[in-house]
Amino acid sequence: MSQLVDLYTTENMHKILSKWYGQAAKQWNISEDLVLLVYQMVADSKSCTTTFNYVPRPSGPIGTARSLTSVAISEIKSVIKNLADDEHAIACLKTIAWKKRSQVTMARDGI
Repeated sequence: MSQLVDLYTTENMHKILSKWYGQAAKQWNISEDLVLLVYQMVADSKSCTTTFNYVPRPSGPIGTARSLTSVAISEIKSVIKNLADDEHAIACLKTIAWKKRSQVTMARDGI
């Protein structure tokens, strides 16, 4: 496991992804790229995530997990945790998640 993908983040990601893509997503391998992609979906969808407007976000573009500071990693993990607990945001983001399904599949498979 990495700093970004720990047990709690993996559990939260499985919860989110299974709501978007079905129960099979609970078996998916959670990679750093997949966490960053879901985070980017949240960051890009201001209308779905009004509760996250109060959560500080890393400034600048999100590249690879290796280039992130410990503060940025902590903030990304916090956003993922908050999303996992927000049924409204998960439902709202489902359309975006379906549009990005091919990107999610590639991130999941490490492509």
